[in-house]
Amino acid sequence: MTKRENYTRVLKGERGDRIPYVPNFDHWLAVNLANGTLPKEYDGMSRNDIVRAVGGTIWARTGGIEVKYDAEIEVIREEIDDRIITEYRTPVGTVQTMHQYVTGCRF
Repeated sequence: MTKRENYTRVLKGERGDRIPYVPNFDHWLAVNLANGTLPKEYDGMSRNDIVRAVGGTIWARTGGIEVKYDAEIEVIREEIDDRIITEYRTPVGTVQTMHQYVTGCRF
């Protein structure tokens, strides 16, 4: 079974043949490139080559997913300085998330 097949099975709640290692390289790579802190051994390597070098599973995240909420959920998004605060009001309670931009990076 390939790493991708294993990971897909685990995401579906099925049994895989190993625990998948799937770090978020997109964020890590963008931050380290922007800050000039990419380790020398990865200099000049592509994202996928770095993932392979550390034994991770290549799994690209995409922004092409449309988010849909139940009609009973109210989503309130507020930008304050370098933070984005999102509040989700549901019939059973309220929860908030906060995202903050890394200095020098705006994705």
